[in-house]
Amino acid sequence: SHTADASTATASTQRALWTMMFGNFLIGTGVLLPAGLLNDMSQDFAITPARAGLLSFVGGLVVGVGAPLLATLTSRLDRRLLLTLSLLLYCIGHLASALAPSFELQLWIRAFTIIGAAVFTPQLHDRLGRLHAGDDDREQRGRAVHTGDRPAERDPVLGRDLTVGDGEAMAFDQRIQAV
Repeated sequence: SHTADASTATASTQRALWTMMFGNFLIGTGVLLPAGLLNDMSQDFAITPARAGLLSFVGGLVVGVGAPLLATLTSRLDRRLLLTLSLLLYCIGHLASALAPSFELQLWIRAFTIIGAAVFTPQLHDRLGRLHAGDDDREQRGRAVHTGDRPAERDPVLGRDLTVGDGEAMAFDQRIQAV
């Protein structure tokens, strides 16, 4: 009975780990998305690539300011619910972004969408550490956090085909929808 309980807990932990790693891959790919779409977006919206680069700036600003602030404000909420809702917000934001008719609206949607990343990433790291090592073992928590970051290390490679292109196979809005 004890062995069956431990086996079930291990399987559940592994499912949670893979689910969080997949979520982290989606977050990382979406954060990098504007960089691969600058030329296509600048052509479609009739703006300069430098102006289209504001999407990356806005994303960085929201994550940089929002992550610590939102981690504090949401600290009492259930982590699993927070991870789920932030990823849902992120997905809805990307769908809305694919439908945005103007660059100005695209900027506002980007800021809204990246709030999901600003919430998800710190909560992911906290949850990974506690999932693997509990609250006391700092060394094991560090290893668990590194494991969760592995998809983010691969985002530029694996997510590249979704974000970079010449616009002939897929328009930028279709690539945003794919993410």
